Amino acid sequence: MAPVTAIVQTCNMAETIRECLDTLRWVDDLLVVDDHSQDGTAEICAREYGARVLTHRRDNAAAQKNWAIPQARREWVLVVDADEKATPELRAQVERIVVSDPPFDAYRVRRWNWYFGRIIRHCGWDKDRPIRLFRRACRYESKRVHADVVVTDPARLGSIEGALIHTPYRSYEAYLKTFNQYSTWAAQDLLRRGVRPTLVRTLGRPLFRFFRQYVLQRGFLDGRQGLHLCLWAAASVYAKYAKLWELTRTAETTRPRSNPERPESDEPL
Repeated sequence: MAPVTAIVQTCNMAETIRECLDTLRWVDDLLVVDDHSQDGTAEICAREYGARVLTHRRDNAAAQKNWAIPQARREWVLVVDADEKATPELRAQVERIVVSDPPFDAYRVRRWNWYFGRIIRHCGWDKDRPIRLFRRACRYESKRVHADVVVTDPARLGSIEGALIHTPYRSYEAYLKTFNQYSTWAAQDLLRRGVRPTLVRTLGRPLFRFFRQYVLQRGFLDGRQGLHLCLWAAASVYAKYAKLWELTRTAETTRPRSNPERPESDEPL
């Protein structure tokens, strides 16, 4: 067993969680952070895989991981999402790293995304390399969407070719739930940063997203899956700015107006 803590987040994933955990039987500390599952997910993880299961309400992925990391029993932490599988090549590389004294504090891991019947090898998804193996002292940045691990010194960040296989969406119904939640969170993040929903951003950025992924990043080579992926990516950008426009209007209409100073009267008291 490799001296590494693998952290997996779950919530009502009894039908699919085994696909993930079957690829993590080699870690000696399997930590599952469960958001009050009602379908037996926690029991499967504990009974069939010997996982330590901690129950904690999930606000967003980064916050949940930051809560879980201090619970790790090993110096090295491997984060694997419940819709991902670790390949044998990744296992071999992680096992070598955690028993050595590497010059890095964190590693980017190649991730191949399985999208409705095929691995996406273009659309920019071929550059998908999140930081997933890192020392326990590391933490995720405070973002609701697409947060990554903070590494202040680039010289301490390595890379692993062994891959995770990611199946982000098993149906468009499932995708739309994620689409709605993530676009809302992204709009809220933009509002906090003071970004304005200008016409150029609302119309131009979705169009450029499609052009960049489908043409410049050769999404057309991924067939029908590539076309659908790029269209949905553009739609998600539009949804983000449309929701930002709504949030901005609401904030402006509910903001209390300051009372102008009443001019002094010429009339004697």
